[in-house]
Amino acid sequence: TEGPTSSDGISNKLTMVKGSSRANAVFQESFYFRVLGHNASVISLIRLQSGCIRLSTYKSRPSGPYFTVEYVGNVKCVKLANEMMNILCQDADSIKLEYIQQTDELRAKIDDVGDVSRFTNTSSSALDLIMISSVTKIFIGLDGEALIVGTNKERVAKAKEIIEFIKANPEMDAVELIFMLLGHYKKYCSDVLGSGGPMYTGMPNNGLNMTEEIEFILCSSKELSNVCGPRNGTLNDIVKRTGCNISIDSAEIKGSEDKKIRLSGTNAAVQMAQYMINEILKLEMMHPFAFGNGHYGPVSQH
Repeated sequence: TEGPTSSDGISNKLTMVKGSSRANAVFQESFYFRVLGHNASVISLIRLQSGCIRLSTYKSRPSGPYFTVEYVGNVKCVKLANEMMNILCQDADSIKLEYIQQTDELRAKIDDVGDVSRFTNTSSSALDLIMISSVTKIFIGLDGEALIVGTNKERVAKAKEIIEFIKANPEMDAVELIFMLLGHYKKYCSDVLGSGGPMYTGMPNNGLNMTEEIEFILCSSKELSNVCGPRNGTLNDIVKRTGCNISIDSAEIKGSEDKKIRLSGTNAAVQMAQYMINEILKLEMMHPFAFGNGHYGPVSQH
């Protein structure tokens, strides 16, 4: 799998490591923090969406203004993760130029995405997250016009749906909305690349003008300890990322030893918190959030 080639001849070529499920690729150092994202949100999403077991980054390796990404997973997952990485490690001008040059890719245009800053604000990396989630290339002009380029109609449709979803909820944080919609895809759709049905089916009010809601998650004492983490560090990380109010209901559940986690807040915040907590319940201590033993461990490492 070949990636874009930089001006100094470095190619983001995927090199499989013999005798293992690992692979390496080299990228320009200038893209390092874009790949990580705020609180490692971007590279965490690449791992989750691609299905890789682990992603590791190594600065100044090889020597010079480069960094290496090591992928761990089966070949299909590794190639998908590297495809996402190659999409990120291009500047806007080169992406725009490819739109003009490429004729074998599918395209879609959105005339007005609304407030452009919701997508392009570097602190949120919303545009990067959309490109990773849909595995498409997206260019948003200052006039609000968006151009989506992908290799198949499902990817293009998914990118368009995410953008329209963000546009339909102007009061919500774009990143929260993205994670909410991804959780919706995983819950209701067999194929994460494209819903294959009406937009936002199964969401309150069809995903429009979402309001505050309250949800509960039941879990065992051991699972609750994973959700809370040392000194509530994992729980605080979830609250910080989602803006959701989270509390542990001390009242006993009749006939059960399960604990009850109470989530309250905007629909987007609650859905995102549910997504993160369910990831912890599924992956246990291998989760990628604060104090997990997944690739990133504590968010403070990045």
